[in-house]
Amino acid sequence: MRRIGVSKGIVAAIIIIIAIIIAAALSYKPTAPSKPTAPPKKKPPVTLTLPMKSDIVALNPLNPNTNTVWNVYVFWLVDPSLPLITLKSDWSDFTGWAAKSWEISAENGRTVFTVHLRQGMKWSDGKPITADDLIFSLNYVIEKDLAPTWKEMFDKAVKVDDLTVKIYLKDQYPLAYFWSYIPSIIPKQVYENVKDPVHWEPKISEYVGAGPYKLVKWVKGQYVELEKKDSWWGTSIWNGPLVDKIILRVIKTDDAILLALKKKDVAADTWYVPPTSLVMVNSLPYIKVITKADPGFYYLAFNLRKKPMSDLAFRKAIAYCTPKEEIVKTLLLGQAYPMPAAPISEFYAEHGYLAPNLPKYEFNLTKAKEVLEEAGYKDVNGDGWLEMPDGSPIKVTILTPSYDPIRVRAGEMIAANAKKVGLNVESRAVDFNTIVEDVWPSSGEPTFDMYILGWGVTDLEPFYLRDFFHSSQDVVVTHGMGLNSPGYNNSKFDEVIDAAVKTIDKNKRKQLFYEAEKYLAGDLPYVPLYSRAANYAYNIEDWAGWCAEWQNGPASWDNIWTFLHIHKAT
Repeated sequence: MRRIGVSKGIVAAIIIIIAIIIAAALSYKPTAPSKPTAPPKKKPPVTLTLPMKSDIVALNPLNPNTNTVWNVYVFWLVDPSLPLITLKSDWSDFTGWAAKSWEISAENGRTVFTVHLRQGMKWSDGKPITADDLIFSLNYVIEKDLAPTWKEMFDKAVKVDDLTVKIYLKDQYPLAYFWSYIPSIIPKQVYENVKDPVHWEPKISEYVGAGPYKLVKWVKGQYVELEKKDSWWGTSIWNGPLVDKIILRVIKTDDAILLALKKKDVAADTWYVPPTSLVMVNSLPYIKVITKADPGFYYLAFNLRKKPMSDLAFRKAIAYCTPKEEIVKTLLLGQAYPMPAAPISEFYAEHGYLAPNLPKYEFNLTKAKEVLEEAGYKDVNGDGWLEMPDGSPIKVTILTPSYDPIRVRAGEMIAANAKKVGLNVESRAVDFNTIVEDVWPSSGEPTFDMYILGWGVTDLEPFYLRDFFHSSQDVVVTHGMGLNSPGYNNSKFDEVIDAAVKTIDKNKRKQLFYEAEKYLAGDLPYVPLYSRAANYAYNIEDWAGWCAEWQNGPASWDNIWTFLHIHKAT
């Protein structure tokens, strides 16, 4: 049997290896185990905090009775209703939002809008936004009687492909008017199951939107919290948003808002800086203040469905009792413009939309007494108060929003002057939402006598005159959907303003606006009070990316451009 031999060379190599192992073992010194690498720290979320002077009322974008300016902050950012187009940041023209592009054509004297939707848009539940959503939306608001003006304009919508829709109108309309009234896109998968959209109130978990933010919390009376979406279809287009969270805090008074601005607890004043606070705010080195002529305006409205407000002589007397110049000088310290007899703000006047030779109702208590006396108002029972010509007593109230001391005081001044001429008028400050519920009830007639509020306006031209005063927009006729709160009904005004919104030629349209204004100045459904030289304050030390060229202010309810681009300053 053969033996397997091992060569001396191999044995020597094995001995050397063993020696190396033994030497390494003898020289080994144990060391402390290395600590595991810590994960990189997450950057804290960037949170933008802004004030709201009143809480939001509801989460339903289709209920006009609850859609206050503060609700719109949430709606714009969450987009439960997605606009097709919007204004450019400088208000110079329109730009696409959900619509990538559009064409306008005419067929048999009617306007046709061909809309091309952006590709890749999605609702927050992940479902794509398509032509089917747009067509459903256009028809749904008519079926549910949600948009009186749109119902008058709209004929049909035809699907061309998944992203293209042709919208046929019943008449010709300029783009500026069409933009003001075309319904936004709502999610078909949500609303096709909602039978009563006015009274439906979605839960936060049911809140489907297409905007850059999602609603995560609403603590009533305190704040609303919004959170940036991880993936939003618009980011690749607009390179935003850049803020992780937005907190909208309910801060009801100007003083409290300005204190929060001073302490940097909020980044901007979303309302207007009161004239009395301008010196203090301008002294803050980290705050910038800009001034713009506000397109909106403030007004006293009459309920024309009730006596004595239904009597033109009474309305003229109240107009003569309204010290517009004094209100502007003493309450606004000159930071506003007294309104003409027609509701045309300084912004529109600067753009040539104020009719010449309108009647004037300058403050004059003697004229007020003369108007009432000529109309047959007398103190029948000797109690010091005038009765109506039919002997009916007069006791009426001006409602004012309690959060705005300027309008509260203006109401008190008008009421005090009315008392001087024998009219039993009082002014009462109440919660803003109380006025809204009274003025725009979903059923029945409004019960108010008079109220003072303001309109925020974003029309490029004063098309809003039709909204506020056309008889078809009466809040009673429309079950609270229209904006004609006084119940103004003048067939001649209706005819003129209808012609204005259907006239393509801009100069001819302007002349028709002038004619409409003369009716309003003569009939006085409103006593227009003032439009502001609006002072907007915002923090430029800690925040950058403000869109300050936007007409309604850098942090206003409708300024989506700020909310897309604002970021922490470096």
